[in-house]
Amino acid sequence: MIRNFHSQALTWLLNYYFLPTLSQSSLLIVDNPIEPPPLDPLLKEYKLVAKNLEKDSSLARQLAPQIAQKLKAVESWIVNVKTNHWRASNGDPHSSEIVALEYLSAALVGSGGLVPVSKKYAFNQSVFTIF
Repeated sequence: MIRNFHSQALTWLLNYYFLPTLSQSSLLIVDNPIEPPPLDPLLKEYKLVAKNLEKDSSLARQLAPQIAQKLKAVESWIVNVKTNHWRASNGDPHSSEIVALEYLSAALVGSGGLVPVSKKYAFNQSVFTIF
């Protein structure tokens, strides 16, 4: 089992790291960049831990490793998007970083990104009437 995982890891490194780095001709040139994986689950996990920390600040030491883990997961997501776009854009690292940050910004600004989605309440006109 370990040999199987070892060979899979080495094959992945060869195909996705060494070959594209050594030879630009082996890059996959794709018209449409690969769609990144969703960021919403990572943001939900981070917001859950941050919400617990906000409720009780005495848990800061206990929750610090969890917060660091969630932030590393988001950083990993950004690197994944940069790498996918770099392969699709024929090796332009600057544009890849811009695209990754645009995807991150879109996810943060989207519904439930930075600010949680509130429950919709029925509008009561009688509260706002002027006597």
